[in-house]
Amino acid sequence: MRRHIRIASSAAATGAVIAGATAAIAATQPDGGTNTGPAVDAVSALPSMNDTTRPGSYILLVTDGEPNCGGDLSSVLSELRALRSSIGVETFVLGIPGTDSSLISALNQMADAGGRALTGSTHYYDASTASTLNASLRSIVSTASCLYPLGRT
Repeated sequence: MRRHIRIASSAAATGAVIAGATAAIAATQPDGGTNTGPAVDAVSALPSMNDTTRPGSYILLVTDGEPNCGGDLSSVLSELRALRSSIGVETFVLGIPGTDSSLISALNQMADAGGRALTGSTHYYDASTASTLNASLRSIVSTASCLYPLGRT
């Protein structure tokens, strides 16, 4: 659900306009749409992701595990596998399933397809709490290698 908020010019931006905008933003709730498929498509189309001279390109996919806006799980899995096989881009999946345990399977499948799955029952990097997010990001950073070739000066 998209809401558009029209903000008046600075001359007309009174307290009432600002209060109205704040109320409209506060009243906006997520509608459940997760555009994982279009996001993966957009990143995979970036020229830097298709540069074969760049070693070790990665995607960090942060999701609740339910790609239900502009694609489905099957198409996301196919895209992640294609990125690995065609241009060598691997994906770390940072999952935020919340209280919906049915999303864990989808997160595990995305992690497997992305090529950077963890071993054990949870294949994705957990971001359910601040501490697991911190630990997951530290683990990803320590795992991913980045090489930057330097030219002669």
